[in-house]
Amino acid sequence: MAEASWILTWATLIQAILFAALLAHPRQSASFANRILLALLLVFAIEKSDQVFLASGAVLNHPQFAMIGNLFGALIAPLTYFHIRARIDPGTRLGWRQAWAFLPFAALVLYAIATYHRLDLAAQRALFETAAILNPVNTLIIPLAGDAVSLSFLGAAIWALIQHDKRARNWFSTIENRTLSGLRTVLALMAGIIAIHFLWTLTGSSGIGVALNLGHLLLINALTIGALTAQADTAEAAVAANTTGRSPTDEQAAVLARADALLREDRLYQDPDLTVARLARRLGLPQRQLSEAINQCAGVNFHTFVNTARIDAAKAALRHGPSQTVLDIAFANGFNSKSTFNEAFRKLTGQTPSQFRAQDGIDA
Repeated sequence: MAEASWILTWATLIQAILFAALLAHPRQSASFANRILLALLLVFAIEKSDQVFLASGAVLNHPQFAMIGNLFGALIAPLTYFHIRARIDPGTRLGWRQAWAFLPFAALVLYAIATYHRLDLAAQRALFETAAILNPVNTLIIPLAGDAVSLSFLGAAIWALIQHDKRARNWFSTIENRTLSGLRTVLALMAGIIAIHFLWTLTGSSGIGVALNLGHLLLINALTIGALTAQADTAEAAVAANTTGRSPTDEQAAVLARADALLREDRLYQDPDLTVARLARRLGLPQRQLSEAINQCAGVNFHTFVNTARIDAAKAALRHGPSQTVLDIAFANGFNSKSTFNEAFRKLTGQTPSQFRAQDGIDA
């Protein structure tokens, strides 16, 4: 093992153990997503321990402990996927219906038993001494099959995050920090690791092996930091039904009119943390009914619905409040930053706030 790869392996092993100990604290382990992550970190620790074991040469003295890390490595992709699912939906749980995700791991265990662990110690040692363990099945077919499986879990995780981002716009009036953007880093790292592992399988290059170890180190850091800093932003909102394509009813039109009037007359749009659940409570309606009315009658999500009221109020302030800065107007109307205000204003008017104000003959 090259020196850099050795250092990265040990660093990943130590960090995985330390992060696992941190997540084992009762305060952190109360979250199901964190319990999945704890299991994932222990899997990383086992895999890296196996790499150290093989590189140290101790495998010749204790061949019965070899090949274990490779088995547990097959759990990395499904555990990462379920951690992401649990971050997206805190109600996620593992049951018999999710057993399919662990079938590749079970198949690998059966293969290892049939071809290696059922042998006596002398036969196991001989496989390493003669390098017969490095046959095409072990060094090419199984790793490439593992990459294919990992790629499928990556695709499933990306799809789940895309769907969550769509739902977030039906739940919240302000979506900054609510679209789990940190998970995009995790998904990018997963994609990079799969690509690097594919190249390493084909070439065996030590340089690519270093990159693979670095990817593992970055992944466990991204996962743990994201989990520890995660905002529980979906706790009060249920999944909004996708009702696009249906004709709006008179009842829905009436609900939309009431919601719009309350939003504007009581200036609820000024609350940057306004959610569809809170507005529905003010109206005395089920959240789902309000969400459907907005989707069907206005043809937009909740985020755009509220931002329209905010921008209308901002336009009036830009026309009649020359002493107010653009940033003051943004904050007064429920936006958390000038950049978010500018983006929303441009999307709905085709202009920036400064351009709109200048058009009306008022200096920005």
